[in-house]
Amino acid sequence: MYFFLLYEIGHASMVGCMTKKIVGYGVMSSSCRICAVASKQGVAPQQHDCRKNWNGSSKAMEPAMAVNILTSIKDKGHQLKKLVMDDDTTTIAKVRNEVESTIEKCSDKNHTMKNFTNALYSLQKDKKLQRVISTKTINHIKKCFSYAISKNIDAVELKENLVAIPHHLFGNHQKCDVSWCRYLQNPDSYVPRNLPYGKYLSNQDLFDGLLQIFKTYAEKSDRLLALGSTQSNESFNAMVSAKNPKNRFYSGSESTSHRVASAVCQKNLGEEYLLQVCDVFYYIHLHMFLHVYINIKYQKYIYFIYRTLYLYADKRGSCIVTRISYSEACKQNKEKKSKDRQFEKECDI
Repeated sequence: MYFFLLYEIGHASMVGCMTKKIVGYGVMSSSCRICAVASKQGVAPQQHDCRKNWNGSSKAMEPAMAVNILTSIKDKGHQLKKLVMDDDTTTIAKVRNEVESTIEKCSDKNHTMKNFTNALYSLQKDKKLQRVISTKTINHIKKCFSYAISKNIDAVELKENLVAIPHHLFGNHQKCDVSWCRYLQNPDSYVPRNLPYGKYLSNQDLFDGLLQIFKTYAEKSDRLLALGSTQSNESFNAMVSAKNPKNRFYSGSESTSHRVASAVCQKNLGEEYLLQVCDVFYYIHLHMFLHVYINIKYQKYIYFIYRTLYLYADKRGSCIVTRISYSEACKQNKEKKSKDRQFEKECDI
């Protein structure tokens, strides 16, 4: 599940783990342009498609959308077992309280890696470690952490491997496992090429900081085994950003809701959804066209028919008219215009 907040509007999407398609989405807005103008002028707003459906804070919007989406899915008879999302405790607490108390939360691998990277860069901000931990070192540590959470199946084994990684980086291989430690596989020729200058790390403050970070993640190794992915949600958000860019403000009307809905159609059906929409709107516009021209004033309708037939007859007649002089053609053109003006006066148009 993924949430996206922008200005006074937010949208949430839920993607099925098996189908990779949108199974539920929601749009909440705390503003309406027409209602705001009417309130400023002290008058009642005109009849319009108002999409203002939220009066709370932006922080409370995420749990509310999650509850609405999951409730609608549950009302359709589907069971809720796992929810893949970021480490937002407020949202999962509200979902368990109002929707399903037994629902299981799975962390997102992208958010987990992002939080882990931020923890490493927080060590780099320390003045004592600025020259010790470089970007190259951080990238290598990220790679080790990613391999560990991707390959391990047992929670106990994952916990041991996470704690062993800092010792491995500093040249202590007593806690390493032969399945992933190349030093234990070939002690004579192993060189830590991915570390700066091909040498092990040696700063004690850096070792203590890394060990504390890896121990924090090792304590929740059972949750790291069942990591999910919100990559499909990121793909959907890219579609929404293309139709509803951040540098444009569409949340004052129903435009944003329509744009998010079109992105859902594109995600689930592909680009061919445009053809289906065009087929539907063709009959709608045809019905509106007939409805408008049947209900207009009788004089305007007669004038419309007259002008259509007159122009058509004039075009057909021009093909068989014999050649005439320029002055005579100008005279006939003036007569046509005078007849048109006289007809408009008689029809009171």
